[in-house]
Amino acid sequence: MTKVFPNNWEAVANTPDEAFPEIEYEDMIAMAQHWEVPSSHACIMRIDNGKKVKEIAYKTTGRAQRKIMDLIEDPSNVITICDDETIHVLKYPDDYLD
Repeated sequence: MTKVFPNNWEAVANTPDEAFPEIEYEDMIAMAQHWEVPSSHACIMRIDNGKKVKEIAYKTTGRAQRKIMDLIEDPSNVITICDDETIHVLKYPDDYLD
């Protein structure tokens, strides 16, 4: 059975910009160097279809690839994929949806 973790994305999305202090580029890079996907997982994927945001962690690359192939069928999906070395965003061009 898949575990469901509640999140507060609406509360974060509705928070005014002033609540998030700016940080220097060098500080952001230093913090990013300490971020990593757990060794037990191949990647973490975030899917935003404009109505709902879902996050899924994949232990194998093959399962993640199959999920991506399913997700790209829907042009409203914006797929963010994070592995231990990179972050990629897959989305259709804005003019494709018009």
